[in-house]
Amino acid sequence: MISRFPSILPVEAVGISDSFDFLSASFYLSCRTLCLKSILKTLLNIPKRYDTIRYKMKEELWIK
Repeated sequence: MISRFPSILPVEAVGISDSFDFLSASFYLSCRTLCLKSILKTLLNIPKRYDTIRYKMKEELWIK
């Protein structure tokens, strides 16, 4: 199995480097998906926040 990712370990430890690269790549991908999910959640929550702020402003105007 040839490693697709740049290996830090020497060529003699090909089996170890393959598993190490796989672990680092899966870790990187999981972190990236988590970051993307949080960004998407934030973007989806912005309209809700805007609506609540607008609603509160309307309430304050009605009270005044």
